[in-house]
Amino acid sequence: PAGSDSRITTELKSQFAADSISKDVDIGVTTTQGVVVLTGTLVTQDAIDHVKNVAEKVKDVKSVDTSAMKITST
Repeated sequence: PAGSDSRITTELKSQFAADSISKDVDIGVTTTQGVVVLTGTLVTQDAIDHVKNVAEKVKDVKSVDTSAMKITST
């Protein structure tokens, strides 16, 4: 349901804001029918995997797409 999508997006944004790895990064969250698409730039692939794991644990999330995320070039 659409209500779940907005709840998932809100919950993820607050979790990312509180998380030590993602708190200083602007991560875009779009949820459509339980499918979460994350956008933004993180330092490492491990950090991207971490935010994906965080998102997958949220209730009603069916899948998480991080293909639009980028790794910071140093």
